[in-house]
Amino acid sequence: MNTRTIYFFVMSCFVLVTTVACNPSYAPPARLGIGGMPEAYSRGSGEARVHLGGAGGTGVLLLEPGTRVGVGHRVEIETGVALGLHNREGEDLTRTKKDENGNNVTDSSGKTVQETIDRGGSFTMPSVGVRYQLVDHRIVSLGLSAGVGVGWGGAIHNAQPSKSSVTGSGYLGLDLGVRAHHMVGLYFPVRVQVSGNAGVPTTVWWQTGGGLSIDWTPWAFTTAEVAYAGYRSFGITTRGDDDDGAHGVQFGFALGFRWGDAKPSLLPKSNPTP
Repeated sequence: MNTRTIYFFVMSCFVLVTTVACNPSYAPPARLGIGGMPEAYSRGSGEARVHLGGAGGTGVLLLEPGTRVGVGHRVEIETGVALGLHNREGEDLTRTKKDENGNNVTDSSGKTVQETIDRGGSFTMPSVGVRYQLVDHRIVSLGLSAGVGVGWGGAIHNAQPSKSSVTGSGYLGLDLGVRAHHMVGLYFPVRVQVSGNAGVPTTVWWQTGGGLSIDWTPWAFTTAEVAYAGYRSFGITTRGDDDDGAHGVQFGFALGFRWGDAKPSLLPKSNPTP
């Protein structure tokens, strides 16, 4: 087993750490992986990746498969499915059970009946967006992205969001990439998102950080990233609070592959025919 294979295995066992908010209330975001190198793909070429990370401040583990496909000059379509798995330990809520008229429910002995409420936390959020390469240089690249997501889930202090309640989210991001070596790149993204629906508070998410991208071959790559991320929710009428929020350090890791004109700078150079 060579050194490159060992390093690839170690990176594949990347351990994510994230801060956890107590009793969080939020509508889920469309995107949580902070991305990757903002490099332009020609029409029909692209990449697919699977991102594993943590939703900063929410106690949610995230699995996010996604793609980027070139559709025109410096224009790409990006897709993703954010799958959040919430750590529910200590998050259930016991409260007095109410009937349909809002009155306390009692048992045969006249005692008030208590019920346990799952506050939620898990979510599913497919998204689609557009990325435009503002700068596409051999060393420096700059990409602007915007998109929307529609899904369900989230968390709220003293009620469980209905899984049938549709949640919407929109995002806007700016990504700076620096390719210091033909196999190594650094990227520095900033992203803001707004999410919400009638049953979950309107939530503003933000992320800023950096990542390392390593191209093992012209078609396979890995990324490791760290970001400062957080959210602020507004109008939590179910508990009577005006807002709620959390923030913390977010770590993530991704495996991916490319097709089409996958990094032509890494392809073997052909010898000209005499």
